[in-house]
Amino acid sequence: MPAKGETFSRCVYPQGFLVLISFFFAVLAMPHAFAKEGPAVWQDAATGYAVGGYDPIAFFTRGSAIEGRYGIEFAWRGAVWKFRNEGNRSAFGRDPAVYAPRFAGYDPFSLAEGRIVQGLPTLWRIYENKLYFFQNVVNIRFWAEDPKGVLALAEGRWPKLSRKLPWK
Repeated sequence: MPAKGETFSRCVYPQGFLVLISFFFAVLAMPHAFAKEGPAVWQDAATGYAVGGYDPIAFFTRGSAIEGRYGIEFAWRGAVWKFRNEGNRSAFGRDPAVYAPRFAGYDPFSLAEGRIVQGLPTLWRIYENKLYFFQNVVNIRFWAEDPKGVLALAEGRWPKLSRKLPWK
């Protein structure tokens, strides 16, 4: 008890409790902090397939957007990916990050502008061995004028913007 005229200033909570509360709020502020992979790739609302059910390997090997086949599938980052053949599925399974679209399939030009917009697998480009999907042909044209500049802006904004997405 404090003496008459003194104030009671000693903290009644143990120091460990305050540390625990601080840690709890830090985790709530950054729900993706402990995620191993990153934001889940966008999935087709009707089918649930990653990148609309297109084979991500075909963009690199065939130079076109080719739909995968039912039953030739692989689960990664909270989504099911379809492939045209077993060889493509095997290649993807060995290193999915090499073939998956950058920015989880979201349009890099929109990201550079500070917006999260799903790209379309039919509007794509490969740049420096990475696959990018775009929202529309206008964004592809703007991106093509300065791909390094647009990607630098997108990379800078991606960590903050991706926090709004589900993480896997």
